[in-house]
Amino acid sequence: MSSHWTINEIKFLREHFPTCSHNALSKIMNRSIKSIKRKCSALKLIRPIDRRPSLKSINAIQPTDLEKAYFAGHFDGEGCVMMPQSGLGCKVVISAVGGHKPTIESYRQHFGGSIRKFAGKNKCLWHWQVFHQKDCALFIESILPFAKEKKEQLLITQSYLNKRLLESCSHPSSHTRELGRISAIELKKAKGFNFKL
Repeated sequence: MSSHWTINEIKFLREHFPTCSHNALSKIMNRSIKSIKRKCSALKLIRPIDRRPSLKSINAIQPTDLEKAYFAGHFDGEGCVMMPQSGLGCKVVISAVGGHKPTIESYRQHFGGSIRKFAGKNKCLWHWQVFHQKDCALFIESILPFAKEKKEQLLITQSYLNKRLLESCSHPSSHTRELGRISAIELKKAKGFNFKL
């Protein structure tokens, strides 16, 4: 394949880069992955945040209101919402833990995420986590009307996610990074920690 990129190739790359992996583009365009990456970098192409389709949108089962209420009650006692900070701002992580595997498995069935097994003090426990920001937003939206103990934490997190998911690129603006920093502090305060802005 010629190293020269035609106008049609560049147009195709711009159009399909947001939803196709480098590997897929390489096969479709008959170019090496290295060539694809180099051209994307030269064109300053940035993937939209969470370009992958959320697991919920692919195969998750829509929970009933009764199930949403159950999840909210279980999450109030055994769940956790975090906003760890990095150079790219905050990323929401939601998790729940329990000794009854079917209950934890039902989180994944309805909201995506992953499950791992680990040894507790007296028994095996199951830990569910969801990192995909759209799945996090959908989980919060589902249980928020029924939440009690963690309602304030969920409201803080939802407010940040709503603004973050409006941005089209993977690198948040300085305003959103600052919002994430403040939201993370507010979240810790809602959990009972004492932090200063």
